[in-house]
Amino acid sequence: MGGTAILWKQSLNAQDTPCLLDNSRVCAVTVNIAGKTMMLFSVYMPVDRCYGNEDSDEFNEVLNCVRVASTRCNADSIIVAGDFNTDFSRERSVHTRLLRQFIQEECLLNCTDATGSSVKYSFESKIVNSSRSLVDHFLVTEDIFNMLQSCSTVDYGHKGACTITITANVAYTETCPDEEYEVNRLNWGKTSSQELES
Repeated sequence: MGGTAILWKQSLNAQDTPCLLDNSRVCAVTVNIAGKTMMLFSVYMPVDRCYGNEDSDEFNEVLNCVRVASTRCNADSIIVAGDFNTDFSRERSVHTRLLRQFIQEECLLNCTDATGSSVKYSFESKIVNSSRSLVDHFLVTEDIFNMLQSCSTVDYGHKGACTITITANVAYTETCPDEEYEVNRLNWGKTSSQELES
């Protein structure tokens, strides 16, 4: 199994607090900015076997961990991002059904559904006839979704993996100017230790 991480710049003008969770497939941090609380989750879900129930309990445990932590935190905004290992086109998949139910119950929106989103896939299998699937997702509350400027993929061409880049224009309060942030996944194979520290 891989792992999860959330990185942020120390210069971010916010109070951030890592959350202790009891599941190794998810990590979280709360960020307080101008009196508002945002909770960020990074997930790495078990492989979707598409039609069986082998990993559905573990998949559901991760979703429940996110649900409990976000309820406990009472955050104004929520972002749940990562490798969900399931594609919404897999209609018969137990994982897809569980994820759709979670999105509906938690009132989340998928950034790839935004107007102007150019995301078509986030993984290309070099083994299975170059098949493509969208298994990485950014699920957000409506306030974050409404600030989303774009959602696109950038394919770095290594091992079939793509990087999803999300850019959002965030207005904290009337007294704070609008600030634009670009959030990128790091290319771990090519990232230097200096880039991780910045």
